Amino acid sequence: MRALTVEMMPSPPLETNAYLVGDAAAARAIVIDPSFLGDVLLGRCAERNWTLEAIVLTHAHVDHTHDVPDMVRRLRQAARCEAGGREKGGHEAGRRERGGHERGGHEAGGREARGREAPGDAETPVLAHPKTAEMLRDADLCGASWLGFDFEPVAVTRYLNDGDRVSVGGCELEVIHTPGHSPGSICLLGPEECFTGDLLFRDAVGRWDLPGGDLVQLRASLLRLAERCDDALTLYPGHGERTTMGRERRENPYLLEWLRGDLRGEL
Repeated sequence: MRALTVEMMPSPPLETNAYLVGDAAAARAIVIDPSFLGDVLLGRCAERNWTLEAIVLTHAHVDHTHDVPDMVRRLRQAARCEAGGREKGGHEAGRRERGGHERGGHEAGGREARGREAPGDAETPVLAHPKTAEMLRDADLCGASWLGFDFEPVAVTRYLNDGDRVSVGGCELEVIHTPGHSPGSICLLGPEECFTGDLLFRDAVGRWDLPGGDLVQLRASLLRLAERCDDALTLYPGHGERTTMGRERRENPYLLEWLRGDLRGEL
């Protein structure tokens, strides 16, 4: 399987990691947790001439999801501009007869509009767990109200459940449902990488005291993820530096404690 290209982009104000994940050979990509960097991510897609296949959310908290509605609107507008350009090309001969200067002006405008946005599918889907979709409709549950951010509901267009696959060109990521930080938290596991959202960080784990958080579930999810990930696997977390599962097994105090004992009887 081809290797994925991963761009990690920390986003203010909470240093949330947004990801552009692409199959360079296929010129296709997904965005994971755009945070407040929708403009930047769409710009990078356009620079690389990648088609954006999906926006994937690891969980519902607004610092990970804030720019999704605006990205969806812009991708729809870009698709309309592209469709309009194709229709215009089909009638080019007729327009040439009506006057080259007018046609030239419209073509320049069409090129300018398409150049500002990343290409996307006609309806670039937003993917998340069903429980995340519920939280994305509520300003309190997604954190917008208590973090002081403006709120706009996010519409999820495809549900992701445990064991589902997310395509990135010719590559795939497996969905692992990992509740604990939030009910709908997921990780995305590839051959060489895992996107852990706010479940597991370098030297830390996700909070369990936010709405929907649960320490027992968090422990179980971490133990399950540790079983699935080889030591060499690169972990891309929702905050902070990337790491490896091997390093976290050796140095993460939470994993050291929870993996050392047989916690499964307690869970």
